Parts: sequence; structure tokens; C-alpha cells
Amino acid sequence: MTAPAAIWPPWLACGCGTRATACRPRRSWSAPTTDLTLAQPSIVEKGTGYGLDADFLEWIVAQWTPDPADRAPASPLLAADLRGLPDTLIVTAEHDALRDEGDAYAGRLAAAGVRVLHRQEPGLEHGFIQNMDLTSPAAAAAHDRLFDDIKTLTTGRV
Repeated sequence: MTAPAAIWPPWLACGCGTRATACRPRRSWSAPTTDLTLAQPSIVEKGTGYGLDADFLEWIVAQWTPDPADRAPASPLLAADLRGLPDTLIVTAEHDALRDEGDAYAGRLAAAGVRVLHRQEPGLEHGFIQNMDLTSPAAAAAHDRLFDDIKTLTTGRV
């Protein structure tokens, strides 16, 4: 079984020079779903009232993996070996039910030798990247940082 993408799939970017053979894949995730067992503390701590409710997460995970026995094997955070994965950007929000699994995944990737650019945005909640930048100066600043990070990631300077 292959792992499903995050609720909003990660953007795939490639920092290519003039030769296609020099192209290395990169991944950029904002609030990634990496633990389909929903066992991380922030699921409970931030699972109500912060833009992404635990009940909805349980429903969406059941759509991806109807058999609960398939959830751990389909969870990138719980994979036995993360070596060799592409350079990765992970941005999480302080008030997000998915915060802990994104933070933990960034840590596991780094421990496996994957080049990781990771930041947790203080004071923000899930969805800060989807139009909250129109109403929140803090989200707008985080939005700008995210796109600066994507530029850094695609130029290979992680």
C-alpha cells in the first residue's frame, strides 16, 4: 500500500539547472498528515476550535484507509527507514491538530540524513496558508516565509 498524500498534497518542486539530469526532487509540506493512526498529542490538544477538527481528521483517514490495520503502514512518520528521501520543507502551525506529526516527521527525516528545512509558525492555526494571509498580518508574514523557504529549497540551499 502506498501512503496517501496530506489533505492538501505536498507541492513537488525541482530545482533544475540547465540540464535535466541535474534535477533533484524536493518536497514542500504545510501541515502534513504523516500519522494516520492519529496518535500524536496535538490531535487531542488542538483537535477542536483551531480550523481542523479531530472528528474531520478521523473521517478523512477512514476514507483513505478504511481498514485501521492499514493506517500505521501507510503513515510516513511511522516508516522504518526514511533515508534517501528528497530535500524537504515542512511548515507547521502552533495551533494545528497536525502540528506534532509534522514536527516529528521533520525530526525523523533529519535523523535519517535527509536535508530538512522546518519551522513551526507561532500563534497560527491550521489553514494559515489558505487565504488567511488576506485577513491576518501574522499569516501573511508566514506565507511570505513559506515562499522564501520554497525558493531556498528549490535552489538546493537547505
